[in-house]
Amino acid sequence: MGMKNDLSFIIGDVMNLYEHQSSYSPNLPLRGLFYFASLYREQIEDVKQKLYTNVPLHIPFPQYIVFYNGTKQEPERQELKLSDLFVKTGKEVPPALECKAVVLNINFGHNRELMEKCVTLREYSRFVAMIRQQMSGELPFEEAVERAVDTCIRQEILSEILRKNRSEVIDMILTEYNEEEFSVSEGEAEQYVKKVLDNLDE
Repeated sequence: MGMKNDLSFIIGDVMNLYEHQSSYSPNLPLRGLFYFASLYREQIEDVKQKLYTNVPLHIPFPQYIVFYNGTKQEPERQELKLSDLFVKTGKEVPPALECKAVVLNINFGHNRELMEKCVTLREYSRFVAMIRQQMSGELPFEEAVERAVDTCIRQEILSEILRKNRSEVIDMILTEYNEEEFSVSEGEAEQYVKKVLDNLDE
């Protein structure tokens, strides 16, 4: 697995780093540090010789946002800090490094103000909820995903994207599900599926 964030871009003087996660991890700030280091290195490549001068080399302001839509209950918004991962030394001096990840829960029904401002994000949230609703029945997973896609198209939920990229979207979801399933040992498979369905009921 190579190091790759979902999306990064610069608007004005702000370097925006966005990720989408279906599983919570306290290590997000550490990953963010790696991402930013790589992005800044690329950003100054043409002027890297200035690093050794007495002239300040101004770099874009960093912002790291993570969209979370896993099945575990998480707050609407939380801020994870790299400094929380440091080994405690007992010293009062602040750490030399910091990186903050703002994690936003985008499951359906959460962060309503944000969803009202971003129609696509709100529809994506409803799309994921629709898939989980279909999965909670007795349909095979692939059929549940296809039915969810068809239902969303009829209800004008991400309909333009789903009509245009229907097979790609379904393949992506199935691939992601199969990767998760593969990471679970055969003896734990039944317990894993039950846990997923129990979380959906919540």
